[in-house]
Amino acid sequence: MTETSTRRRRNRRGTGDRLREEIIVGAIAVADRADDPGGLTLRAIARETGIAAPSIYRHFADIDAILDAVVSVSFSQLTDLIDAAVAPVADPHQAFLVGCHVYVEFGRAHRVRYQLMTHRRYVNGPAFDVFSRLTAKVEPDQPDHTEALKRAGALWMGLHGLALWPRHDEPSVWERAVTFDDVIETLVAALYPRH
Repeated sequence: MTETSTRRRRNRRGTGDRLREEIIVGAIAVADRADDPGGLTLRAIARETGIAAPSIYRHFADIDAILDAVVSVSFSQLTDLIDAAVAPVADPHQAFLVGCHVYVEFGRAHRVRYQLMTHRRYVNGPAFDVFSRLTAKVEPDQPDHTEALKRAGALWMGLHGLALWPRHDEPSVWERAVTFDDVIETLVAALYPRH
């Protein structure tokens, strides 16, 4: 395909917000195909969107501003997926378990976006909020905030490890002995036992 054939049709005057959204969608597409966050460049995003790279600067100050938008959209998507999956589940403990599975599945399906979402920049804000909503299913009114935070932190570290677990052609001895579902269920049972 030539450069000319991949160009997008210009939006009508006064519809610049549409291009901003197209840039975010393009950045998400690039992220979901990339092997690591380094693949998310202004040039790659512009190419995906069908615009010249300098056109991005009308909508975003720099690559970090685009990544912030990608992370924001990704957290919204993750929250919506968790909410949709747990909504029909009446038992709070089972809903919590379902939410944990969705969390890991999202991370594994969207590895680069997940790496961005769990970067230090975001982990104390949006990532913490998603996890707080999830753990509230089994600990709605926790009197000891310190202990609740320890449990949530331990669970997050475990789920985070599963989400970023490397993909191998040949499974390790651990992967043959235990599934991700087994690990999630063991973590939840140990940290949040049914009462």
